[in-house]
Amino acid sequence: FGPLLAMLTQATEIVNEKALKEKDPKLVPIGTGPYRFVEWVKDDHVTLERWDKYFRPGRPYIDRIIFHAPADDTVRLTGLQTGRFNWIQTVPPQRIPELERGRDPKASPGRPYLPFFLMLNASKPPFSDRRLRQAIAWAIDRAEIVKLVYFGSHVPTAEPTPEPSPWATGVNAHKGGPDVARAKQLLSEAGAGGGLTLTYLVKSQVPVLVKTGEILREQLKKVGITLDVQPMESGQYFESLVGKKFDIAGAWWSVTVDPDMFYSPLQHSTSPWNFSGFKSEEADRRIDAFRFTTNPAARKKMYPDLVRWFQEEGSLIVFSNEIQRYWMKPNVYGSVPLPSLELRFEESWIG
Repeated sequence: FGPLLAMLTQATEIVNEKALKEKDPKLVPIGTGPYRFVEWVKDDHVTLERWDKYFRPGRPYIDRIIFHAPADDTVRLTGLQTGRFNWIQTVPPQRIPELERGRDPKASPGRPYLPFFLMLNASKPPFSDRRLRQAIAWAIDRAEIVKLVYFGSHVPTAEPTPEPSPWATGVNAHKGGPDVARAKQLLSEAGAGGGLTLTYLVKSQVPVLVKTGEILREQLKKVGITLDVQPMESGQYFESLVGKKFDIAGAWWSVTVDPDMFYSPLQHSTSPWNFSGFKSEEADRRIDAFRFTTNPAARKKMYPDLVRWFQEEGSLIVFSNEIQRYWMKPNVYGSVPLPSLELRFEESWIG
């Protein structure tokens, strides 16, 4: 099983059976980490304190951490700027260029760990026709989407694991795009030269993906496609995904320590997360071969072909990766994003 180590580090924790049976682990968590649980005040904060019996001598450096979870990016940033918080996870994307020019707050190194993509409903027309899926892939302008929607918080990319991931391939089957003429040609070949009207499904709770749909609408207009952007509450959104009641859906995925974590759930025909409805024996064969090859060098050699093959099928179109970085006061050190997206503070310290 090729991604075994990645799975063990991310999704397969060892739990204490006795602790699970005796008390609610959500309220009385048991573990072996650098901090011990002190209290959880619902809708306010979680408090952790340094655990003296942690297996790494001298770690962690910080004695006490209090986590707050304001829902609004602006509230978080204001809290950091006023000194209420020492560290925050995200800031409003449009503020990033301004913040990068200053020294307080400072940012950790950025890592593109969250792929954003379009799901094309391949289970029924029009996107059961590969040519129409490819027309969309040639029509989109990734750089424009990132510039107008995500500012400095994303990088345009065609693959789920771009640099500096060890799995980065640089493969882009649509290099040189957008190519309006090629997109129009594919539409014409598929009998849609007179134009198409499509729906774009998106969670209203993710405003950047709503804005992505608005920019995409203008881009597709250039090739004769009318796009109806339909923001929905989370429950309706997933109901429509499961019921295949959409043409295009905006989405993002987390945790791509190993590329199998992206392709197996989202593109294998047996997966309940295959919302695009793309089913292909060849796709399953390629995913299974990559998944069940255990030699790391062999997996890395076959991976670029896997990336290109799925790009050329086009039921998922990756357009960017969100850059994970943390923002903190100038005297906070040792906080960097991890590929697993876990928050770890055992190496962090305050000067």
